[in-house]
Amino acid sequence: MISTSRLFIRLQAFRSAFEQIDLESSQTWPAWLRNLACLAMFALVAGLLWLVWLAPLRAERRQADQRQGQLRSDFRAKLVRVAALPVLQERQHTLRQHLQGLESQLLAAQDMQALLSDLSQFGRERQLTVELFRPAELQRQLPYSQQRITLRVTGRYADLLDFAADIAVLPWLVSVASFTLAPAKEGALSLELLLRALRQVEPPGFLALTPPSLKAVP
Repeated sequence: MISTSRLFIRLQAFRSAFEQIDLESSQTWPAWLRNLACLAMFALVAGLLWLVWLAPLRAERRQADQRQGQLRSDFRAKLVRVAALPVLQERQHTLRQHLQGLESQLLAAQDMQALLSDLSQFGRERQLTVELFRPAELQRQLPYSQQRITLRVTGRYADLLDFAADIAVLPWLVSVASFTLAPAKEGALSLELLLRALRQVEPPGFLALTPPSLKAVP
């Protein structure tokens, strides 16, 4: 174990030797000091390289790793979607066929007269009194135009039900938008319907004509 006096003597010797070193002439430095200076310079240069060059590269690497992880997640999600693609294509094909079937039931310009004639014929067959039969102005809109028809008939309850059932089996896309049922004379009932028929989009100059056999009530 080194005593305190010896340690003090060595420190004094080290101090004296350091004071005698000419800092401006590195060639006269002892070997240990030159090695220490080289290590300090190496550490300084390495630190500067880390700050100036390696640190931005590390940040770019971190961003690239994050981007790679995101791309992997997106790739897995797309694989799941692609796995369900045949099922979706089959469903799309089924829906397209269903849509084509519905579009085949759209009223054409020449079908409007047949629709009005069928409604009038249904009323006569069910022994109903037609009090109001008024097609409204055609509403042109995409993808399908819309034709509204106001209809009021009077008769027995059972006949009115049969008349509504006749409307339901029409070969065109005709629906009941609203209806009102009210009592009439001699125990009969009055049924007022607002029918909505979907039509194919027609040229702007097209005019819907009411059949001569039907008298529109204002």
